Amino acid sequence: MKNRRLILPMLALSLGLAGCQDTEEDTGTETPTEETADEEDSTTDSATSGVNDEEAMPTEGEPSDPDYVLLEEAKDEYYSGDLETAEEKLNQLLGNDLSGKELLEAEAEDLLEEISQQLE
Repeated sequence: MKNRRLILPMLALSLGLAGCQDTEEDTGTETPTEETADEEDSTTDSATSGVNDEEAMPTEGEPSDPDYVLLEEAKDEYYSGDLETAEEKLNQLLGNDLSGKELLEAEAEDLLEEISQQLE
C-alpha cells in the first residue's frame, strides 16, 4: 500500500526529467533529410527576405556609412600618434548632420576631448 502512493509522484518526476533532457546533442541518429530540410529552409528564408546574410551585416572592410568611415580614420590617426589629423577629422565629422547617430556622436566627442587634453 505504501508503494502505491509513491508510484504517481515517481512517474511524474520521471516524465518531467525525461522532458528536460537535451535532445539536440549530436548523437549521430539524425537522418540526412532533416539536415537537408534545414538547409533548404535557410536558403528560402534569405530568398524571401530579399537580403542575403552577407549583405545584412557590413564587414570591417565595407562600412555602410561614411560618417563611421571618418570616425574609424580618426581613430587610426589617433592610435598612430597623429593627433592633429585625428582632431581635424573629428571636427569634420561633428560638423556633419549626425541626427539619429547619438552613439557615433558621443564616441567622436569623447575621442576629441581626449585628443584636446593630450594636445594641451
